[in-house]
Amino acid sequence: MKNFLTIIIVLTSITFFSSQQRLSINDISGDHSVFNGITVGNKTLKYDEIKGTPYEDENFKQAHIADNYEELSVRYNSYTDEVEFKKGDKVSVLPKLKDFYKIRIKTPAQTIVYLETNDDLEGYFYEIVSGKVSLYKKVKTIFKDL
Repeated sequence: MKNFLTIIIVLTSITFFSSQQRLSINDISGDHSVFNGITVGNKTLKYDEIKGTPYEDENFKQAHIADNYEELSVRYNSYTDEVEFKKGDKVSVLPKLKDFYKIRIKTPAQTIVYLETNDDLEGYFYEIVSGKVSLYKKVKTIFKDL
């Protein structure tokens, strides 16, 4: 009985400590490649062919995306309402999962939060004030074919 109890304690400790390791973004399954342009009629335009940009800042910035995940370089695409991340030379889209509902960008300090509002505003917001009462800002980019 003593050996059995010791084995259970050891297995529990191993499980606890192994769950404390940082996970890689590669642990996320699914195809989340980035959208590189927009389709107008039967023609697809790349972002560099369009005047303006869907990014507040086109540069990727270091961010903490969730507990137990590695830090990543991210940027927010306000046209597609997606957070893009860069791993090596590959740019992908962060899946809209509960694990990734709050992205904390290091410099300049910003927080992007995914909110389920059950309306057409549902998606990512910039957190302006956090606390008992929070304030968020929604940024949307629209395309006009002139």
